[in-house]
Amino acid sequence: MNDKDIISMIFDKIEDEGYFDFDDPEREKLDESVTLADKKITNFIRKKIHPKNRKQLHNLILDYSLATGSYYRKENELFFKNGVAIGIEIILNALSMKM
Repeated sequence: MNDKDIISMIFDKIEDEGYFDFDDPEREKLDESVTLADKKITNFIRKKIHPKNRKQLHNLILDYSLATGSYYRKENELFFKNGVAIGIEIILNALSMKM
């Protein structure tokens, strides 16, 4: 049984269709910063961490990255749901105003 509400399902569909992939120069710069930081961490692990500990550290960082990604995805979904709810409330209030 799927316990997702309709707004969450709409969010999933919009995300799957790629409509949240914005062409934004600032976001692209941030993406480059993340890539650079990842390369620095990888080089540090390769040069400074004993080979016996590299895989364990890599797995810890990977687990952290996946958990962080899941957290931000859920946060974005909640922002989306809240925005939809506020938008509906604004429309209903506007429609109920006497002209």
